[in-house]
Amino acid sequence: MAAGEHDLVAPCWQMADALFRFYELRRYLTDWQQVNEVALHAAERAGLHDVEGRMHNGIGYVYAQQARFDAALEHLEAALAIRREVGDAAGEGRTLKNLGDVRIQLGQPQEALGSYEQALTISRAVGDRHRQGQALHGIGVALATLGRLPEAEQRLEEALSIRLEMGDEPGEARTRLWLGNVRRDQGRHAKARPEYEASLTILRRVGDRYHEGIALWQTGVAAQQQGESETAQATWRQALLILETLGCTEAEEIRGLLTYEPAGSAGPTAQTE
Repeated sequence: MAAGEHDLVAPCWQMADALFRFYELRRYLTDWQQVNEVALHAAERAGLHDVEGRMHNGIGYVYAQQARFDAALEHLEAALAIRREVGDAAGEGRTLKNLGDVRIQLGQPQEALGSYEQALTISRAVGDRHRQGQALHGIGVALATLGRLPEAEQRLEEALSIRLEMGDEPGEARTRLWLGNVRRDQGRHAKARPEYEASLTILRRVGDRYHEGIALWQTGVAAQQQGESETAQATWRQALLILETLGCTEAEEIRGLLTYEPAGSAGPTAQTE
């Protein structure tokens, strides 16, 4: 590769990193994927192995957001191998967290738990409080999915404490959403409702429409469990409007709730973050 081409690699991956939050909040998934792929190809041509690992991780994350979980696993496993090879411990932890998220979506909560626990160990070793919060959140989600609700609540409370400490509002909102789910599924509706309300307030403030839709879905499930069918239906309609607009696969599940009112719970969504 010519020197001039080599100099373009850093702007490519830096742009992919810089646009992360924008693409995630706006759900511009195709654009996000393409930016990461351009950066990956540039890194491969330049022989920059560490940047290749970073971009494989990014592409895997985007594929997971697109529900292309097999493709996500392929890229995340490539990222993990590279990051271990080059000794990028912090990057390894980030990829393990993303692998945990994908394994939750694939119905593999025990395997996900292992990935999250490894991510937590690494984030503690490198002193990354933000990533510790992410890993603890993931552990809580995996434990909740396994039906280990008291343990899940404890881990989610630990995650919430760190996210409040770090001023991570999007992360706080997502952890409060899962605390609401866990407390709801324990029948503790009075404790669940404030978490849903706080989560929705933050998600609307930061403009996270996708997770706002997910939070409305789960708030509707809580209302249905308490016999508030009209409230549940109205809340699900709001969720459906948002998720349909964004082209999200969860919209189909919510549409089913609007045509058939279950007596029980739809159960917490497997979406982790």
